[in-house]
Order: sequence, then structure tokens, then C-alpha cells
Amino acid sequence: MPVVISVESKWGTELARWNTPRNRVVEDSTGEPIRDEAGQPIRGQNAVGIEPYPRMLYKAQKNALGKVLCRDVVPAPDHYPDERAYAAACLAVEAFNRRCECVVQNEDEYRKESRNGWCDTPQDALAAHERLEQAIANAAAEANFGAKRLSQKAQAELDAAGRETHQHVTDVVGVPKSARGRTKKSHRRVVAEPES
Repeated sequence: MPVVISVESKWGTELARWNTPRNRVVEDSTGEPIRDEAGQPIRGQNAVGIEPYPRMLYKAQKNALGKVLCRDVVPAPDHYPDERAYAAACLAVEAFNRRCECVVQNEDEYRKESRNGWCDTPQDALAAHERLEQAIANAAAEANFGAKRLSQKAQAELDAAGRETHQHVTDVVGVPKSARGRTKKSHRRVVAEPES
């Protein structure tokens, strides 16, 4: 059963203030302005039109299972043996969701975060992530094609670096010579994301 709240009551007046734009006064049921104890008309507290900020931005990332998402959902509790395991899974989902969302307060922050890869909608974020993955795959394919012209030793280094990771290897950067002129046998892979 719905509750009817009169605008003339204190609670009704407060609710009406938040439903009235700032550039207008709160009116009672007859259309007359409601006045405070000092006799001044009470002004509204709601926004005038659309206020674009604060604004939420999104970035797609891989979750713990490797699936690309902008927001993960809380798992079903019947898949966990006890409450402690379920609570840990819920905390992991919340932490993932916080990493995929960003709130900007003004236009400058919006431009800065947009340059860093944050998008307006989750669909745009998923599309941007797919474009990035395609660009990395193309760079790896170009590197593999260019590896045909490399020396046998360089080809072996690139092949070994590729077998050490599941990601696309776009380059192998050798470690520079030491002060005595000896070379170190280690190398560093250049991949899309830092491995944990």
C-alpha cells in the first residue's frame, strides 16, 4: 500500500526540495511557494538540467579466469564450501569491478582518463580492448614475419621468449654488454601486459 506524504509536512517539504530544480521555489499543493521560519521561500536542491560530472568511465580487463569484462557479477553462493570462501570470492569480484571503473569530476580529468584508455560505456571499453588485442596480434605477426631475416641466434632467442609466455611476443630486447665486454645470456621479452 503506497504512503501519501503531504508537501506541507516537514518530511514532504524536504522531499519536495530535492525534487525541485535549484532555480525554482518549492510549491505546495495549491501552487503557492512554501516559506521557511523566516518567511523566505524555500528553494529547490535538484540539478538544473543535466549535469555531466561526476561521470563514470570504464576500462575492459581480464578477470581471474581470463575473460575480458568491464564488470563482473557476484558468484552463486552454492558453489563454495563455506561462507569464508564465498566472502573471499565476493571481495575479489568487488576489487576487479573497482579496477574497471573510474569516476571523473570535471572535463580535464575526463580528457586525461580518455587518453589513458578509459571509455564512456562498457560496450565502448570492450570494443577498445578488442582493438588493442588486434593491434598487439598484428605487431606480433609482423615481428614473426620479420624474424625470417634475423640470424639463427636471434630467431632462437625470439622462439625461446615466445615459448615462455602465453602472450604475443613482439620483440626481444637483449641485455647490454657488461663493463668488461662480456655478454650476459639473459634476455627480456616485450609483451602487451606485465606478467604476474
